Amino acid sequence: MNPAAFLGTLALALAAAKVLGQAFDRVKLPPILGQILAGILLASVGGFPAEVLRGEAFTALSDLGLVFLLLLTGTESSLKEIRRAGGPSTLVALGGVAVPFALGVAAARWLGFGLPQALATGALFTPTSIGITAVTLLEAGRIRTRVGATLVGAAILDDVLALCLLAVVLGTGSPHAVLGKATVYFVLAGLFAWKILPPLYRQFRRIHLPEAPLTFVLIVTLGLAALAETVGLAGITGAFVAGLAVRERMGEEKLLDRVHAVAYGVFIPLFFVHLGSSLDLGGLGGLGRVG
Repeated sequence: MNPAAFLGTLALALAAAKVLGQAFDRVKLPPILGQILAGILLASVGGFPAEVLRGEAFTALSDLGLVFLLLLTGTESSLKEIRRAGGPSTLVALGGVAVPFALGVAAARWLGFGLPQALATGALFTPTSIGITAVTLLEAGRIRTRVGATLVGAAILDDVLALCLLAVVLGTGSPHAVLGKATVYFVLAGLFAWKILPPLYRQFRRIHLPEAPLTFVLIVTLGLAALAETVGLAGITGAFVAGLAVRERMGEEKLLDRVHAVAYGVFIPLFFVHLGSSLDLGGLGGLGRVG
């Protein structure tokens, strides 16, 4: 990859995301729509911006943006509210898996696929895109409300339920194994966050560097995200757990402000720019011609 093209595209992506995000915000529309539009416009230019936006390096930065988004979601969430919303979250998660699965199976059967293929198609429709939900709640200031806690809790449960369904339909494993791994992960992550994290953070703060606390948060976030991926969960689930731990166990406002600055200053806009660049508008045009 040409370093100049990559760095130039990064500069263009950040500038376009900020300008269009601000423009949308001024007309009372969600800034993320402007950031997604920035990705669409840059990808439509063609040439090196489109190549960089769809390349592996930019995709990796986009993935980090989603990790940061769920980290912030965790820091803004209330563990107490999430516990209280456990019942409604479970019902929403069950509906969020059952309805797309049923519609996917029905559509595949209507198109002439056999039952095994239809079941697989339905299963692939079940995972939830928590990124859009999270940023919408964050920007609306509703993340710490009962509704916000219900939706976030449902999205996390949806991830586990979707993995169980995929394991059954695709024959990739046992749902009991998936649930077992998820349970072990949350127990270990909880023990780490509530028993090990506070004293470890106190030791880390003895490193007399101005950004040592921020570095510690990033280490914990990436570590829990990597562990989640290892047991078959989404890495963003680990990032959310890390955010909860940071808020509950080491929630210094200055530290949270630094995390917010890094996330919204760089990585989260890149996630939505990449999302916009991935939209196949040509395919939508083709559907219109077919209609």
